[in-house]
Amino acid sequence: MAAPHAHVMLTMRPFDEGGEWGAKQKKEYILDGDGNKIYDRKKRQYKCKSVPTTDWNDQTKAEEWRAAWAQICNQHLGQNEHAEHIDHRSYERQGIDQIPTVHLGVAASAMGKCASAPSRQPLPTTFRAYCHARHRRGNREFPNRCITLRTQRKC
Repeated sequence: MAAPHAHVMLTMRPFDEGGEWGAKQKKEYILDGDGNKIYDRKKRQYKCKSVPTTDWNDQTKAEEWRAAWAQICNQHLGQNEHAEHIDHRSYERQGIDQIPTVHLGVAASAMGKCASAPSRQPLPTTFRAYCHARHRRGNREFPNRCITLRTQRKC
């Protein structure tokens, strides 16, 4: 199965009971030991900090949503008698010693097409990804730094 994935974009603004947009964050004043607001004379205002009104931007939420997505997908795959399953965790967290594939964006894909001309060499994205992954894991099969080859020619 190809690497199924989803790009999830959410608003950071909550909705109120009436369906209207709420505030993304709220202002919280910094208080002294007696519970009074602290005045900043240089800025001519009370010291404050911004506090998010939702926890949607927390990394733990992304993990929670990815796990729920995998569970729902696996339920439907099972119901339709597919042997494949989806695991939202990285290969490393699954205990699989495999280097993840490289996602090539639009610009890199265009470079690859350009590099397929006889006078150009393709970029070593697979080796580069392998090298970086090994370095991140602390494997010293390759040097601690990776060399990126770049072409000076434009298509």
